[in-house]
Order: sequence, then C-alpha cells, then structure tokens
Amino acid sequence: MPSYPEEARKNGWGGVGVFRLHFKGDGVVGRVDVLISTEHQLLDETAKTTLAQWQCQPRALGVATITMTFRTNKSEKVVALKSESEAKQRNLVYAPRVFYPYEARRQRVAGSGIFMLHFRPDGTVDKVVPVRSTGSPLLDGECLSTFSRWRCHPGVYTVVQVPIAFTLAGRR
Repeated sequence: MPSYPEEARKNGWGGVGVFRLHFKGDGVVGRVDVLISTEHQLLDETAKTTLAQWQCQPRALGVATITMTFRTNKSEKVVALKSESEAKQRNLVYAPRVFYPYEARRQRVAGSGIFMLHFRPDGTVDKVVPVRSTGSPLLDGECLSTFSRWRCHPGVYTVVQVPIAFTLAGRR
C-alpha cells in the first residue's frame, strides 16, 4: 500500500482512484494509467509510483484494474450501492435500469461485475470504469452505456461503485 503523503494528510485530501496496470511479459509493471483520478495530483502520483512497483508471475497478467482509496477523517468515501434499486433511494435523480441484452440472453451469457462511476460537479457521469468485468463484452457494453446516463443531484457524489449481476433462470 502507498504511504499517505504528509501534505495530503495535513490538508485532509482523500479520494478514490481507478488505475490500470499494464504488465510486461516478465511480470513487471510497464505502465500505470489513471482511469479515474482521486481529484488530487499528489495522490494520483503516489498511487502510480506504488503500483509501478507491483509484480506478478511472468505472463500471468497482461492488464489489471486496481481501485485505490485515500481517506482521512475529512475526506469523502466511496458510495458502494448494494443493488441498482438502492440507487433510487440514494440521491440519484436518474438511474435507468440495465437491461439484459437479448443477444446475451439468446447466447445464454451470464456474469457479474462491479462498475465505478465518476460524477462531475453538475451531477452527470464523467466516466464509467469496469473495476471487475462481467466477463462478456455484450454485458459490459450494456452496463457502460446505461451507467453513463445516470445523474445525481449536483455535488452529491464524486464516485459511486455499482455491482451488477446477469443471471439466467434455467429451463430443465
């Protein structure tokens, strides 16, 4: 884990960032991209420096998505919704339901994932990042498209984490 920068601690800076690690064939991190910023350059750089030192077994991973949270008593926390229906009770003014794509149902594709939504100050979604993919491009695409249309009251949220599951009721 990264050390909390003293300047950030003194100023009560916190935030949640999502980072993508690109591993080389030897298991060493070759590059770290910021997918969702913590909103503080110092925290982003601290996370990137720490993550750049990570390693895995050779050829075990090509890419990994990591969420890092920096928190002080003064900083915001990530709102982790337990379900889409909970969204309507949590200051979201528009949270359309993610539909199960017909083609995915036809192909009997199921899966579950976690998506991180980053909100602009005006309450619109700036970015949607799959923290954990559903395992299906069809399902992920539907989630990305729908979650990008969510809206909250201005200034209420910065980052919201939403779990999603697509399951099939099987005929026997």
